[in-house]
Amino acid sequence: MASSADVAPAADVLPVADFQRYLLSTCMPLFGEGSALSVDSFKASLEDAEATITLDQFVSDSATRVLQVHCYPARANDDSPMDGSSYRVRVNLGIEYAPGKKSGHDVVCFIKRFSAPLAKDQTLNHQLQIMTLGLGTSAEGDKTDSDTATSSSGENTEEEDEDRGNLLSVVYNYVHQSFTPLVNEYSKVHMPQSDMTNLSEGTRGLPAIRRRMKELELALLQYQQNIEIPEVNLIFHPVIQQAATLVREKGVLIDVEALGLEDKVNDVVFVNTIQGGVSKWIKEIQKVTRLVNEPLPGTAMQEINFWCDLNRALLAVQEKLKSPEVEITLAVLQRAKRYLATVSFSTDHGLGPALQQVSSVMTLMKEFPMNSILSATDINQLNQGVTLVFTHLKKIRVADSYNLSRLLHLVEVMSSDLTQQVISLLRVYSLIEIPFNQFEQLISSCKELFTNWHRQVATLYDLTKELFKRRGGSINTEKLPMLSELQMEHVAIEERLMELYEFREQHEKLRDVIQRVLGGSNTIGLDETRGGDSTNDALTEINSAYAQLNSLDPLDVSGEGMTAWKNLRKAYDLCIDRVEGRIINSLTSRLSATSNADEMFRVFSKYNALFFRPRIRSAVQQFQMQLIENVKEDVSSLQAKFRAHYAYSEASRTSKLRDIPPIAGAVMWAKQIERKLKMLLSRVESVLGVGWEQHVEGKALKAAAEAFIAKLNPQLIFDQWVNDLASMPIFDIKNIILNIVTEDTPKGEKKKLVVAFNQQIVTLFKEVRNLEWLGYRVPFTLKMIAEDAKSKYPFAMSLDASLKTYTSTCRRIQPIFEALTAAYVREVRATIGKTFTKGNEMRWHADGLGEYVTDLATKVERLHDKVDDLLQKTSDIDTLLESVRTSSDFQAGDVQTVLVKIQAHVDELSLAGYANLNVFVKNLNTLISEILGK
Repeated sequence: MASSADVAPAADVLPVADFQRYLLSTCMPLFGEGSALSVDSFKASLEDAEATITLDQFVSDSATRVLQVHCYPARANDDSPMDGSSYRVRVNLGIEYAPGKKSGHDVVCFIKRFSAPLAKDQTLNHQLQIMTLGLGTSAEGDKTDSDTATSSSGENTEEEDEDRGNLLSVVYNYVHQSFTPLVNEYSKVHMPQSDMTNLSEGTRGLPAIRRRMKELELALLQYQQNIEIPEVNLIFHPVIQQAATLVREKGVLIDVEALGLEDKVNDVVFVNTIQGGVSKWIKEIQKVTRLVNEPLPGTAMQEINFWCDLNRALLAVQEKLKSPEVEITLAVLQRAKRYLATVSFSTDHGLGPALQQVSSVMTLMKEFPMNSILSATDINQLNQGVTLVFTHLKKIRVADSYNLSRLLHLVEVMSSDLTQQVISLLRVYSLIEIPFNQFEQLISSCKELFTNWHRQVATLYDLTKELFKRRGGSINTEKLPMLSELQMEHVAIEERLMELYEFREQHEKLRDVIQRVLGGSNTIGLDETRGGDSTNDALTEINSAYAQLNSLDPLDVSGEGMTAWKNLRKAYDLCIDRVEGRIINSLTSRLSATSNADEMFRVFSKYNALFFRPRIRSAVQQFQMQLIENVKEDVSSLQAKFRAHYAYSEASRTSKLRDIPPIAGAVMWAKQIERKLKMLLSRVESVLGVGWEQHVEGKALKAAAEAFIAKLNPQLIFDQWVNDLASMPIFDIKNIILNIVTEDTPKGEKKKLVVAFNQQIVTLFKEVRNLEWLGYRVPFTLKMIAEDAKSKYPFAMSLDASLKTYTSTCRRIQPIFEALTAAYVREVRATIGKTFTKGNEMRWHADGLGEYVTDLATKVERLHDKVDDLLQKTSDIDTLLESVRTSSDFQAGDVQTVLVKIQAHVDELSLAGYANLNVFVKNLNTLISEILGK
């Protein structure tokens, strides 16, 4: 790109003659070559001396960057060209605009791209930009998409109207059709929604540029759409004007005598003349005041601008009626006793009521935020604009003069404006081709917009009904239409967008499912021998079917657009039907080849994602019913197992072996059944697909399963256990540790020493431990009892073992040994007796409990060992004595040996510290003597 300092040498500047030929070849097709404008006439105009100087300056001067070429009809007083052409051509530098051009005045504007002379070694297309500007309409006039309102005040000439409308239409077309879309496309490339964090400083200003472009476009459109309010032109009599001049210049009071109009009061012709003028004033003012009953225009901005302009016009009329000319005229008529004329003027022009009505309406129309909708650059801004507009519309409460039915009609018109704005904003996207996640976000914003609109309309309608009742709803008041009767134009585009979203969602889901279900090298796809290749073929065919919609304009909701949408949908469905047909053949062949229910379940679990397609779902219905029956049988089996009760189940016996208490075991058992039931239900989902609960068979199975799960609820077992514990004896750590109980035996009652520790307490802390592990919240009191019992449980078990050992050991002591073990038995009994010592009982909370339990266990163990040792040694002695008693040839030496061995055992007993050993030895000696004596 060249800069302003890049000025080419004179030798490199484009010759003027070459530039003239370029203008001739470029402009003639634009102006229209024919009888009206000939090539020779155009060429002669360009070669004119004045035109040549102008063209030379444009070509060679770096500072001159704009050239205009005008083509316009020759005026009657213009010198006709020599060739007789009815059109003239002229050129000028810079931008020139003169109002009042005649129809057919066309302008082509050439703009240099760079501040430099035109170089002859570069093509002019790269050095110039060309714009066409029509300053007037041709024969039929240009009709742009702005639908400009054509109400005229009657004061401007026809040429000026054509001039203004055509020029603004051209500028609007450039902005609307070229500049704004170009900026939008530039923004899409340089400011993508997916990467808003890595934008340069220049790029960050693009949203502001887009908004300003939108505001410019809107301003141009509104200027063309404004309804012209006729200007009130009050014509005054020259004599009255002279008198008014005296009032203004010399401050003379408005008085007939002071103004020298006494003679005129008696001049009938003069009075009749000014009275006729007053009558014309009434008609002139009524042209404005009667506009209050004008029907609603085509757009919301036209309505807003209409009331604003009407308000300004009425205020201007009010100011004119305060002028000296009006006051002097009315004073003359009053002095001439033309009372009817003055009274008629005051009552007939209707300015007061009109001002009052418009003033009330202006509370609603003033600062109306319609631009927040019309200048929005994205859907979110549009949604915010809708909220602002409807919030403003609540001012209808104080705008008593604004008709309520007109307000609802305004909402309908706003719906039309909303439709155009939504289409305009969505037009920059290719709704068929953009990625689905971006499309989904866009549609989500549209859903929020339309939901907000309907909510706001419903709220406004309720307010309107309330105001209708408050204002009386008289016979003269137009009846309000029903909310459902309002014609909202945006509904069509809303329905189309929702249909398009549903269509694209189904398409993306189908593509996803086919890729996931049929993709992969180990997957049997549409063709079992081709695997992944057939998956690619299916995806290609689906994509091709979708590609047919690329030619569709999804925002066209006209009759032709609806037909095109239906036809393309039908073509798409035909392609998808072929793909579904191959999938159905593959699926049914695989299901038919299965040998058992488990294999069939595996096939269904793989393909069930495809069951959202009605054809595929109906094709496998026979296999589904077969598997559903299997599931029903399994559910019935679980129900029978539950009815058999946990106590009689194999799980109960297994739990006992694993030291799992009964309640925790029952809870685990119920959870296990529930888990199996849920697994069966997941199998149902794999068979019937997502939403299986809505299926006829699935609904019945779901109801039965929910009823079964309600009975299985482990919480019920837990709650019942908590309630039962309320009647169970509570473990009290203040109780003594041992207790004497009476047992009934065949020989009568018998006292028994037991540990004062309830076995249910043992079960309790085991239950608490397992239930907490299962996630249940055990009541605090039970938890504390279990904790206490758990801490004392080892002592209780040790005491119980000691008592059992002591009892069994005492039963083994024979009367002959009682003397020997008396000391050990006595110390055990003394230790046990401490428990029952009055005032010093051993209790579970005692600090010395551990020492006591250990001491008792030690003494019982010693008693047990002494008794075992005594019994062993006495058994050996008995064996030796028996050998002597039964031997017939025992020699003296053999007897001596036996006696030595017996003495050794006796010595061991003596060394072991047995008490009363002398008694035992005496009895033993007596026994030996008896044996030897025999």
